[in-house]
Amino acid sequence: MKLVDQAKMALTAATKDVDKLAIKPQKNDMGPMVPIDARLTIADDFVLNPEKKEQMNKVNEHLKKGETRKAIEVLGPADESMTLTTLFMPLEAMSKAVDEAATLLAGNKYYEANLALKNAEDGWVTESQSFVDYLAALPKPEKAMNSPKPEKAASSPEPEKAANKPSS
Repeated sequence: MKLVDQAKMALTAATKDVDKLAIKPQKNDMGPMVPIDARLTIADDFVLNPEKKEQMNKVNEHLKKGETRKAIEVLGPADESMTLTTLFMPLEAMSKAVDEAATLLAGNKYYEANLALKNAEDGWVTESQSFVDYLAALPKPEKAMNSPKPEKAASSPEPEKAANKPSS
């Protein structure tokens, strides 16, 4: 019962901060959804060299601060194929499930309480966005537009670069 009470308190706090935390889904009517996990995945072969290591350190700093957009912008010049996968929890459905589980636990209906929580967990939504699509949707920073291209791009001709990309 203690864990259910803690969950209720956390959900109440999330409800108060819903405007800061939640997103409103475009595809369904599940109400506000709170991100509870996010992963940035590199889809191509990745060799960590000193330049990329420094870049990854900057990315990690931004991610620790919750600055996903800045982390993605740092990755933009890396020209890697990346995916951002986020797990969202529908706030209203989870609040109802936790309340129901608390009621069932009070009546010593442990199995039913577990099913109520399991049902709510099954309603979590996973969304994946291609790094390229996500970066293209962001406004271009002036610094990147006005700065010269890195030497890496100059030493590698464009046809080879296109030939190495995976086909869609």
